[in-house]
Amino acid sequence: MANQNNNTNYKNLVGPIAIDGPVASGKSTVGKIIAERLEWPFADTGLMYRAIGYIMEKESISINNNVKLYDHSLNAKITINDDLVTLNGEDITDVITSPTISKNASLVAESSQIRQLLTNQQRNMVTQARGKIVMVGRDITTVIVPDTLHKFYLDAPSEIRSLRRLSQQNRAPSAKDIKNMQSQIDERDARDLSRAASPLRISKDTQVIETAHLTLAQVVEEIMVKLIQRK
Repeated sequence: MANQNNNTNYKNLVGPIAIDGPVASGKSTVGKIIAERLEWPFADTGLMYRAIGYIMEKESISINNNVKLYDHSLNAKITINDDLVTLNGEDITDVITSPTISKNASLVAESSQIRQLLTNQQRNMVTQARGKIVMVGRDITTVIVPDTLHKFYLDAPSEIRSLRRLSQQNRAPSAKDIKNMQSQIDERDARDLSRAASPLRISKDTQVIETAHLTLAQVVEEIMVKLIQRK
């Protein structure tokens, strides 16, 4: 039935579809499902920042060494294909999920030079896909494709997002685990909201979806319905 709907209701849909939101808001999971339904490419732009964070660790580059980090980033060939991430032909998908890489990626995101470099690459991805792409990140609706008709911002309180992130682990979290995770998420939110380069913002024409009391399926369906309404 979903494929039949794609062939009718969404056949003439003009993209791109932009989804922003804070860490652990579910935007990547939701975006990927929507892309699969539409049979469009999916790009989690946060993975590109993780790739640069991986370069930092591999080459022992300090975030304060702007010149060296930019040079390595400029020469890096990063490709993302759904969940697959390659750096200069090397599959780094499984090694960029560590807490160290995550922290590095957050620091990289504060660099205006690297953000501009990746912004250009992300806009090229939109051009190559002729707009038919689902992109998620922190500045897709405000910087990468601010003129698209389809802009969404997923949000939920940090305590809810903390529980969601911990639910990905194969054990029941303790009260300490929950407190620590919420502290990490609150810290990341503060950096994303306050950074000088492309801070996390909600533009006036972006549709906000509060996901705290919605299931994953409900969030996806709400966006799919809104896509038809704005087509």
